[in-house]
Amino acid sequence: MDVALALKKLGYDPFIPLLFPFFEFACPNELTEREMLDWELNFIDVCDALVRIRFIDGYGQEIPSSGADEEVNRAKSQNIPVYEFKSIEQMVEYLTKYPC
Repeated sequence: MDVALALKKLGYDPFIPLLFPFFEFACPNELTEREMLDWELNFIDVCDALVRIRFIDGYGQEIPSSGADEEVNRAKSQNIPVYEFKSIEQMVEYLTKYPC
């Protein structure tokens, strides 16, 4: 949510896939994980850009996300620019200098 808030403060209107668990909470077991991911991927087709933060765990290792990997692949297949960062601070610094 911190990423979405930072993007909103920079003037963007972020789509937040992390909100999909709220749907699952409200409608448990109605859709499979694959159906949820496919639903989410459809939103990428209408995005102007995709921002991915590659979060690091307490051991300095990147936290893997196969869903985020699919999102990046989907964006690239649609020629949608993908911006990848290692931290929210790096993202804010870059997008402040180079708004997209």
